[in-house]
Amino acid sequence: MRLTDDGIDRGTRFAGADIDAVAAIGSSLRFVLDGAVLFAVDSTDLRPEAQEALNASAQDIAAADLSRFRVVGHTDSTGRDDYNLTLSQGRALSVRDYLAAQPALSGVAIVAEGRGEAEPIADNETEEGRTRNRRVEIIGN
Repeated sequence: MRLTDDGIDRGTRFAGADIDAVAAIGSSLRFVLDGAVLFAVDSTDLRPEAQEALNASAQDIAAADLSRFRVVGHTDSTGRDDYNLTLSQGRALSVRDYLAAQPALSGVAIVAEGRGEAEPIADNETEEGRTRNRRVEIIGN
């Protein structure tokens, strides 16, 4: 990407460069895993059926030939902020530990992070929205 200042006033309150060319920016691999598939309510223990989803993700990550990726846990807004942060961190660690044990990912650096309820992708006022917010994301670049 190249940024240049063309010297033309664009009539905005933002000073600086205008984008005159765009390249591939921030290309990354992202998987969003449904929290209900992975965990029971208020639990950091992986459900038996979570293995299928995580095994598929492990194969996709291996195929992408990533040297590192992040596992990020999220919750809905039900409950206290500190509880949700701890729960999301525990869930991210459970997924990280499972993936780290997969032979296809040996030698890959995996970081686990919990975000609690801080980054919703849907409205926490509805059950459907809360369900979407309870998730684990795998992010590689």
